[in-house]
Amino acid sequence: MKSFFNRLILILPVLIIPSVSFALSPLTQYNDLVAGEGDPGFEDGAFHSAQFNNPLGLALNEDGSILYVADTENDRIRAVDLNNKNQVQTIAGTEKAGNLDGPISTATFTHPKSLAVLPNGQIAVNEGNYGGEIDIRLIDLASQKVTTLAGKGVGAAVKASLSEIWNMVYRPADNSLYFSEPGTGKIERLNLKDGLLETVLDNNPLLPHPEALCVVGDKLYGADRDLEMVYQITGLELKPMAPTVTAVPSAGSSPSSSIPVTLQEAGKAHKVIALAGIGDSLYAYDGEPVSQTSPIFRVFPNPGALSFGSVWGGVVAQASAILPHFFGVNPGQPVGFIADPRSEKRFFITNPAKCVVASFRDLYFGTLLSDGISMDFTYPKKKPFKTYRILMCGRSYIYFQDDRIWDGRKEPNGSPKILNVTTNIMMLMSKKLELYLNTLAALEDVPIHFEVLNDGRVLDSYVYTWPYYEEQKKVKQYDVDLVMLMMDPGETSLEQYEMAPLTAEGIPQEFKDTEFYLKPEKEKFKSGPMRGYCELLDKEKKEGKIRNGAPFVQILSDPPLRDFLSTAIGRPMALFKKKFDAGKTSWGTPCRLCLCYFPQATFLNFPSASVRTFWKEVAFKDDISYLDMTDDFQAFRYTYYPFSGLEGQDHFSKDGHTLFAQLLAYELINQKIIPFKTPLIP
Repeated sequence: MKSFFNRLILILPVLIIPSVSFALSPLTQYNDLVAGEGDPGFEDGAFHSAQFNNPLGLALNEDGSILYVADTENDRIRAVDLNNKNQVQTIAGTEKAGNLDGPISTATFTHPKSLAVLPNGQIAVNEGNYGGEIDIRLIDLASQKVTTLAGKGVGAAVKASLSEIWNMVYRPADNSLYFSEPGTGKIERLNLKDGLLETVLDNNPLLPHPEALCVVGDKLYGADRDLEMVYQITGLELKPMAPTVTAVPSAGSSPSSSIPVTLQEAGKAHKVIALAGIGDSLYAYDGEPVSQTSPIFRVFPNPGALSFGSVWGGVVAQASAILPHFFGVNPGQPVGFIADPRSEKRFFITNPAKCVVASFRDLYFGTLLSDGISMDFTYPKKKPFKTYRILMCGRSYIYFQDDRIWDGRKEPNGSPKILNVTTNIMMLMSKKLELYLNTLAALEDVPIHFEVLNDGRVLDSYVYTWPYYEEQKKVKQYDVDLVMLMMDPGETSLEQYEMAPLTAEGIPQEFKDTEFYLKPEKEKFKSGPMRGYCELLDKEKKEGKIRNGAPFVQILSDPPLRDFLSTAIGRPMALFKKKFDAGKTSWGTPCRLCLCYFPQATFLNFPSASVRTFWKEVAFKDDISYLDMTDDFQAFRYTYYPFSGLEGQDHFSKDGHTLFAQLLAYELINQKIIPFKTPLIP
């Protein structure tokens, strides 16, 4: 991979000079650019150089692969091909504004604002000057024609006088378009089957100026521009060609509606300008964020303002005023806001002021609860589109940071002063590895997104054992493609066999059995493989081949003992691998198991060749992928020194996690343990 070294992200920033032939893929991390160069203009092409002018409404096609954008000031409808590196193209509209119907190549639009995708490749477009004539146009991608569906314009299918429309959504349950008109206090519905336009709400005191609308499944939600409550609008069943319905309104219904709907409280937000949701989640874009903290509010479940984490490890404290996704959006200004159906908890938004389409993910940043994944964000179980998911398992070395001040300052006991001993998820090697892999994939134009989940723990168990019990279910639930068992030198021990009795499969039980542990060896191991090992060890000691209290490296020098050790330590991992060898991930291949051996961070504590060879033998015996990071650390330890606390358990500092992640990114790609240059296609 000739360009890899030139593009590897190291600790210090590098300057990348753009080239005409330089291909980039969009990066999907947490807060990302989807499309837009940032300056107002008009340009199709690559996602990072395409130009928009005041982009507003968003809509997705039925399979979620094409993101349509209402490019308001360019009087065009644009498309972002999410399956093709977010390439941008114009699908309708010309350089001239107008309301000309006909072939899609010559049809004209005037200030398109809201979009809604309809069945059979059709797109409804709400257009019109503010305070001027309002039209609902229909783009038929199959016939390549544009018509006028409703409004004051030429050829209206429905002779309707619509006020200025803020939001337009399509509800499949009744094959209808819904419009919010805050100026008149109305929500209206256009039944696409029979062309009937009906008033859903009219000056309802609960929604006197409705703006934001959203359809989640069959449910319609609405919010007022000035009030806090978000409502579910119920009672929307269609009546065949019914005239105005006269009924006694129920509590919360609209007294002058043609449809006797009911409003049910769904949750609170604050002056909502847009709603987006999917599945069992609903989010609000606040038009005037409280204290400029966050413009996005999770209505349900777990209500609250979203936190936006930075890949550098901090939280963007004033996201609405600083994060480029939201910076410059004026209070009460319409924006596009829509959920990504192929990536749970990811959302697309427009920033009209910055002329971009961006995305963010709600992974509960800063929270250590994670629905089964220890010490990590709350990843959705459904894997995002074209995502390769890695699950990293290990002891405290992978989830603990030991940062100290190395300028001579001391603690009262004389030891180096500790700056902090913390767990900042974004600074752990798993998150750094995820970031580096995705950055390299974008630079190398590899159409894969990587996620690295972190499950580190310290139990009365060893990494070669507990994943067999704990991780099988997670591999299936989270559609994991690669499990990495992170083996540190402390794993070279048979103590797990001494702590718990064997199962029927011949491996130790998951947790320590104190009563068993305290028994003498002769009583614990009356029969079975451990009895043979103890007898062999006693024999070797009597013959002087092994001394009492011999270190692990000396035991490895004895071939019979070494063979037993590799079999005993390797058996739980072999059984673990066997459990998911028969299954397949969404990429169509079995989950892969990799044993990654690494030295502790101490300057002088590097393992012997025999220990390294032992772990290689354990992996190869059962066809487990193997990475030995010792040479990498040996080569760089002087340059990057210090990268650990050096004392006690010798945990990595945040700089050590950064170095480790960089080395891992290189080795995983170089050893072809993960797909990269020749990606798997689902």
